[in-house]
Amino acid sequence: MLHNGFEKLSPLSPPRLPSTLSLCPLALGSASSSSSLTPRIMKEECDGAMFGSVSSPSHKVAGYSSPIVALRKHLDLYANVRPVTSVPLAGKPSPHTVDMVIVRENTECLYIKTEEMTTTSTGEKVAFATRKISENASSRIGKMAFEIALRRGQEREAKPTFWKGEPKVTIVHKSNVLSVTDGLFRETVRGVREKAGGKYDGVVMEEQLVDSMVYRMFREPE
Repeated sequence: MLHNGFEKLSPLSPPRLPSTLSLCPLALGSASSSSSLTPRIMKEECDGAMFGSVSSPSHKVAGYSSPIVALRKHLDLYANVRPVTSVPLAGKPSPHTVDMVIVRENTECLYIKTEEMTTTSTGEKVAFATRKISENASSRIGKMAFEIALRRGQEREAKPTFWKGEPKVTIVHKSNVLSVTDGLFRETVRGVREKAGGKYDGVVMEEQLVDSMVYRMFREPE
């Protein structure tokens, strides 16, 4: 896939593209010396990256480590930003016009990959996974969400779209059950707006439990 991508991009010349395109291996779960250089090369020598398709085993494999999770840690890629916009089709009007951005924290929660297996006195196996939520990670992902909402609001004022409402940030959580971890996330993200000295006053802030949010995104995405 990447080789085909390089072929398509090669005819383009600077300044639209950098003058050098390099192919870096991403087998971070191996002991390969070349693969261990990939994060350093990406951090110190690259202006951008094309990420090829990868897959991970759905079961435990001894010695395997996900290259995606490893890259997130090495490069501190803490934000997964996914814009979602309706594409109008000629002659096929849709009642569901969508224009939103999903911003997800990418480095904590269960991605810290801390698990253990124990055996009870009766011989039953019990597995545990540690879930980590920190004030720092919650604050910076919250700030990114408010910054994106603020910028999108300014862009709509300059070039109106079908979205007529004020910019909005919806905090999605499960603090009704996970009152400590998601409770910290919820309160920290709310604090981003409250402590910004009025910078985000023009951004509406609301909350939604993750279960009902997923339902609404399917049933009423607009």
